[in-house]
Parts: sequence; structure tokens; C-alpha cells
Amino acid sequence: MKLILDSSVLIAFYTELGRPELLHLLKDFGYDLLIPRGVFREVSLDPSFDRIQNDIRDKLVLLNELTGREIGELKSRYISLGLGELEVIWWGKHFKGRNEDYVCALDDLKARKIAKKLELNIIGTLGIIKLLNKFGVISKDELFKLYKTLKAKGFRLPDKF
Repeated sequence: MKLILDSSVLIAFYTELGRPELLHLLKDFGYDLLIPRGVFREVSLDPSFDRIQNDIRDKLVLLNELTGREIGELKSRYISLGLGELEVIWWGKHFKGRNEDYVCALDDLKARKIAKKLELNIIGTLGIIKLLNKFGVISKDELFKLYKTLKAKGFRLPDKF
């Protein structure tokens, strides 16, 4: 399963929680952790960028650069989205078109609505944390603790869990 990560997911696990190993554990359950180049550029200013960069190759996969032509249609159609979100959606469409298993990891509400409209598979940071609980990687108590930590740090999450 290809998990296409947006910057908010990387920032949540690497910076806000300081627990990137939780994200990496998804590899043990058959997930490939993919980062579009636009997302990589967005997180280049994040305090955890060096850790993210060091994890590329053995834990994270940096996807190929998209040409202006490839991303242009989405960019002109969905001007409210950032480049990272657009690239996550582009790669989702790409993998869907090839009948490959994928999921777009997006937290931004506008991006999620567009991805749903395009009938793409989506998950958010909270969904990933719930998945870790489902796989037995974290306990229910740990799940709530991670949720509360993200909420306290101003991460946009639903009030009801």
C-alpha cells in the first residue's frame, strides 16, 4: 500500500509529536511511505527537516519531480491548494489510474474535499494514529495521549474523537 504523505502528516509525527518511528512502523504492515517533491520542499523549513532528509531511502521514499505540464491542470483547477497537497492528489490519481493500492494522507479540509470529489482514498493524521492502534502498535491510552498532544499544540483536529 502506497501512503502518499502531505507535509502536515510529516510535521505531526516528526515535529509536534517527536515520534517519527510510529509513522515508520507502518512499513511493517506493508505501507510504503511516499513523499512528493512539493511536500519535501514545504517541509524544508521545518525544524525536523534534517531528520526527514536522513530518513529518505531506508524509511521514506522521495517521489519523482512532477513537470509543470503534469501538475498544471490540477494547479489551475484548484488554486486554493498548496503545491504539496496538489502533488499528493496528483500521485493519488496516478496510482489509482494504474490500479495500485494507495491512500492520500491529507489533513487540510479543502484538499480532503477535492480528493473525495476525485474519488481518491484518503486518510489524515488522526486516521493514521487510529490505524496504529488497530495494528496493535499503540494502546488506546497512547492513542488518546497522541491526540491530546496534537490538539494542545494547535494541530487542527476534530473536537470529538
